[in-house]
Amino acid sequence: ARRGSPLVEFRGRLDHLAKAAGRGGTLAMRARQAYVSRDAWGFEPTTIYVADGTTFDAEIAHPIHGKPFRPEITAILDATTRKCVGWSVGLSESFDVVADAFRRGCRHGVPALFYTDRGPGYRNDRMDRELTGLLARVGTTPIRALPYNSQAKGLVEAFQKRWIALARTFATYVGVGMDKEAAHAVFRATRRDVALVGTSSILPTWAEFVAAVEAFIADYNARPHRGLPTERIGTRKEHLSPDRAWALKASAGFAPVTLSADEAHDLARPWEERVVRRCIVTLATNSYFSTDLDPYHEQRVIVAYDPIDASRVWVRAIDMVDGERQPGRLLAIAVFEDNRTAYVPVSVAEQAIEKRANARLKRLAVHVQEVEDERHGRRFLDGRGAMSQVDAIDVTPAPVPS
Repeated sequence: ARRGSPLVEFRGRLDHLAKAAGRGGTLAMRARQAYVSRDAWGFEPTTIYVADGTTFDAEIAHPIHGKPFRPEITAILDATTRKCVGWSVGLSESFDVVADAFRRGCRHGVPALFYTDRGPGYRNDRMDRELTGLLARVGTTPIRALPYNSQAKGLVEAFQKRWIALARTFATYVGVGMDKEAAHAVFRATRRDVALVGTSSILPTWAEFVAAVEAFIADYNARPHRGLPTERIGTRKEHLSPDRAWALKASAGFAPVTLSADEAHDLARPWEERVVRRCIVTLATNSYFSTDLDPYHEQRVIVAYDPIDASRVWVRAIDMVDGERQPGRLLAIAVFEDNRTAYVPVSVAEQAIEKRANARLKRLAVHVQEVEDERHGRRFLDGRGAMSQVDAIDVTPAPVPS
C-alpha cells in the first residue's frame, strides 16, 4: 500500500486486542481483556468451596519404592474467608485425592457449592452420580469452570503458587529459578543412591513432606491476607487472617452444617446401588447376608463398603423426598456369606472325621505288620513235613465212555 492510503490509516487505529488477535491463544487473549473481581465477603463461610490441584515443584521419596517423584497437592479454600479448609497429597491427580481433601473440608462445614475445573479428579461418576456420588450424599451442588477460564478460580490458583516457597526449602527443588548445574548434580546423586541402596538421604521422606505441607497450611491460615477486610489493631490497620475472618463470622452468628462422627466415617466409604434378593446383596463377586433385609426383597438399596475390609457392608434405604431419591436410614450391616451353614452339625462332622481317621490308622497298622513279616521271612503255613504226608491229588482226567 502507498503511504497515506486508507489501509495504512486503518492500521494505525487498531486497538491492542485487534493487534493481538491471531497472535495469541485463548488464555493470552483473556489476560488482555477486562475482568470482574468477585467479592465473596458477603456470603457466609462454607457457602462456596473452591478446589484445585498442582504438582509439587520438588522431588520426594516415593512412599512405596523410595524412588524420586513429584507428588500432587489438592487444596480446598473457603471463598469467603480464604481459609484452607481441606487438603490432600497423592501420587497423582485422582478422585481419591480430591475426595480425601473434600472430607477434610467437611470437618469445618459442608459446602453448599463446590467450584472446580473439569479435570478427571473432579468430574467423574463417583463424584457426580445422582444418588451415590460424593457430592449428592452431603447435598453439595457442583460448579465447573469453563475451559480456558482459570481466571474464574483465581482465588485458589493464586494460593497454589504459594507452594513454590515451600518447594524452594528442599534440596530437590526443580522449579523456576533453580540453577541448572545444581539441579543436574542433585538429579545424578539421587539416582545413584537409589540404584545402590534403594533410596537417597537427599530426598525428603513422605512423612517429612506431609508434615511440611500441614505446617505450611497452618501458617497460611494464621497470616494476614490482603484479600480480606482490615481491622484496627491499636493505632494501625491490618488485614484479617483466614482464621481471624472465620472467627469473626462465627461470632456474628454463623453456624456451619457439620457431620456427625458416624457420618464423617461413612463418607469415606464408597456407595453403590444394589437390589436385595432374599436377604442378600451382592457386590462384585461377594454376597452379603442379613435377616434384617427380609422386608426389602426386590427393593433397591444403597450399599456402602470399605475398600480394604470386605467382611461386611452397610445397607441403607432409598427415600423419595419431593419426587427425588435421597439416601435413607441404615437398614442393616450385612456380613459376607453369613447365610452359609455346614451340611451337618459341626459336632457330628467332627465325630465322623475322627471315626474315619481311626479306621485309616487300623488299615495302616495291618500294612505295617505285613511289611515286618516279609522282612523276617515268616510264613503263614510252616511244617513242610506235615504237608508231605498228605496224599497228592491226581489231576489227570479219567476216560469217559462215549
